[in-house]
Amino acid sequence: MNWKNISLEKGFIKQELNFNGNKVINYIPLCQVDSFGIVSTENKRWLYAGFFFLACALIMAFAQSFQGMMLMGFVATGLICIYFMTKTTWFNITSSQTKFSVQVSTTKEEIQAVNAFIEEIKHNICVSENIQTSKAA
Repeated sequence: MNWKNISLEKGFIKQELNFNGNKVINYIPLCQVDSFGIVSTENKRWLYAGFFFLACALIMAFAQSFQGMMLMGFVATGLICIYFMTKTTWFNITSSQTKFSVQVSTTKEEIQAVNAFIEEIKHNICVSENIQTSKAA
């Protein structure tokens, strides 16, 4: 199974990257995968600061200070927009030595594709563990 630049091969997860026109390939053995899934990164301080300035704008509106209300409203709007523009979602696969990360758009189709890829990784890890257990027995 292949998803973006990460593909699932027999016993390995492979990531292909391009650095300065050179193709680089990284591998993680399925038996060494520690964790995998979707992670969201956001800095809520921008959102909290935006709500603070929005509250200040409302206070200025009750005080009938139109210029102060407009200034505080513009600052609040800008800070809340910065929060939404910097919010990102990542698909991570982590082992003790390596971490693969791919930025994911938050559309419904993209999230479903990532979930299908996660299920395939989970299935292959379970299958490879069962094979190793049966070989040990």
